Amino acid sequence: MSRSFVNHHIANKIRTLRDFFIVLFFANLGLKINWRLDVLTIGVILGLILVLVKILVAWLGLRFKGFTNRLALDVGFGLSSSSEFALIIVVLAVNTGLISETISVLISTCVISSMVLGSVAQSKLDWIYSVWGRRLKIHNKQIDWPS
Repeated sequence: MSRSFVNHHIANKIRTLRDFFIVLFFANLGLKINWRLDVLTIGVILGLILVLVKILVAWLGLRFKGFTNRLALDVGFGLSSSSEFALIIVVLAVNTGLISETISVLISTCVISSMVLGSVAQSKLDWIYSVWGRRLKIHNKQIDWPS
């Protein structure tokens, strides 16, 4: 279903509406946050660590179950970025007083940097696999899918 024509058609129709609301959300978030360089640096580093750990955990889990390196890396990179929903939760937590503004900047920076790093890494997946794929050949057995 996810690769059907209807799905692509619907996704193309709502893409501009989605992009419009994403821009509004980030603009609203950016106007409310007092960005500080020290917190931004820590947030970007945590975002990078988050992406790498998510890729590693997905790769190890799928390799343990017998999937190929390529498929395990594809899934790992697909799951690597965080969701925009985390930013909505951060805004709600700040508005209700559950977290401070500094913590919200740290979490927002971590989430946004993981979104950017995850999408960039996923777009460069062929290059990453060509460089690291040979080094990851623990055992590269194929999966026999049931008919």
